[in-house]
Amino acid sequence: MLYDAECALCVTMMGALLTLDRRARLQPVALQSQEGADLLWDLPPAARMASLHVVAKGGRRTSAGRALAQVLEAIPGLSLAGALLRRRPALAELAYAAVARHRGVLGRAIPMAAKRWGGRQIRARSNRPRRP
Repeated sequence: MLYDAECALCVTMMGALLTLDRRARLQPVALQSQEGADLLWDLPPAARMASLHVVAKGGRRTSAGRALAQVLEAIPGLSLAGALLRRRPALAELAYAAVARHRGVLGRAIPMAAKRWGGRQIRARSNRPRRP
């Protein structure tokens, strides 16, 4: 799951998702990293930074609302919301766009302690060996 490492909302939400992801299915990758560039090699930099992306093991990529639905479906307790968004892609895109459009404002409302906590969750998951 590729996220914007410079966005307070993105870092905090990634930390929350990783905490809920007890099966360790999600692997955080910063959009700004070399691995992020490698995974999204076919997208121009502006398109890479424009949204959330999920790249499956086989290389299949989903972005924005569809990626959000895929992530939520993988997390116990959020899977019903993910399934609903998958069945209603227009709703998924609308919901994702509403948050993404205001992520700067929303991010400024997040306490620095929450952003630091999210960063710790990301580092802890990033230091784990990857699942085969």
